[in-house]
Amino acid sequence: MNIHHHQPADSNQPLPDSDLRSIILRPLSYLYSGAIYLRNHGYDWGYCDITKLAKPVISVGNITAGGSGKTPLVRFICEELLKKNLKLAVLTRGYRRKSKDNIFFESPPAKHLIPDDIGDEPLMLARQLPGVIFGISADRKLMAERIIRAYNPDVFILDDGFQHRKVHRDIDIVVLDAARPFNNGHCLPAGLLREPITSLSRAGIIIIRTQKGTTPQAGLPERIKSIAPKAEIIEASIVPKKLESLSGIDTKPIEFLRGRKVIAFCGIGNPDGFRMMLRELGADIRGFRAFRDHHRYSEKNLHEIGRQFSKADAEICVTTMKDGVKLTNDKFDFPLFLLDIGYEIGAGDRERFLSFVIGVISADMAIIL
Repeated sequence: MNIHHHQPADSNQPLPDSDLRSIILRPLSYLYSGAIYLRNHGYDWGYCDITKLAKPVISVGNITAGGSGKTPLVRFICEELLKKNLKLAVLTRGYRRKSKDNIFFESPPAKHLIPDDIGDEPLMLARQLPGVIFGISADRKLMAERIIRAYNPDVFILDDGFQHRKVHRDIDIVVLDAARPFNNGHCLPAGLLREPITSLSRAGIIIIRTQKGTTPQAGLPERIKSIAPKAEIIEASIVPKKLESLSGIDTKPIEFLRGRKVIAFCGIGNPDGFRMMLRELGADIRGFRAFRDHHRYSEKNLHEIGRQFSKADAEICVTTMKDGVKLTNDKFDFPLFLLDIGYEIGAGDRERFLSFVIGVISADMAIIL
């Protein structure tokens, strides 16, 4: 019998910078996760006040920092509930906006509103969801009360609400990226978890979000079920829907990208997912620039993108709908299109998901939808 003494392959290799940084920051992560643990138990045990609104609340959130796909899910839920003739209101803090004002309105938004006022994601959603009310404030409870007095909506959707426990929710929906659901398994700052994985036990529905070209983590549904045995587990995909010019005048089918020479850029939480989607659509990517999430584009940034477009002899430039709300037509002398994305849920899971959500709303409203 041959006995092999196995030595780890990386024993004589320096750790990657990301791994070394994670190890150094791990003590801070333990402090952070401990603080989150105490905070959550404060709410669980009734030491911290939770306000129940006069209307049902659907919370959509995640447990990791960065792009998990919760914003497109908010849009999907709103579009489905609008079909039921429900008056909807979305509550959001407007992450990375500059204004501290409490702002609410019925979409479409006024032309003077910009991302600095309400945030890039709320502005994007407001343009996509006419008739929906939007409330932007760090104090979601105060904003909800104002909206009830002004508009009397049927349902509130709490955007990025999983960690915002001051407001009672009738259902918690959590989105996980199937390929990297928990990052390295550590809380901030050593990892990307916003709270420990065990917090998933609070969720009523957990969405495992996939994308063509990615490989889901093996055994993920079983692992989730062991943590959150009562949660409904739904598998969904982020899919491209269409291309839209920055002006909104021209639209193209996604097949338009196949074989075309493309320059692309974005400032989102998961730029690799955007690049992979373009590649899967058959685009000939001649250049790609990834900026930090919620990036505000400077004249210099746009000049560099234009120079790259010319140098690559590209045919079109593509970015995301989220980035599009921060850009204006007068800054571009080449064709710029925005890639619109959405959720696709298999027929069985789709029916189960909507039945569960509508059932919760109906129970709270004491009506049958």
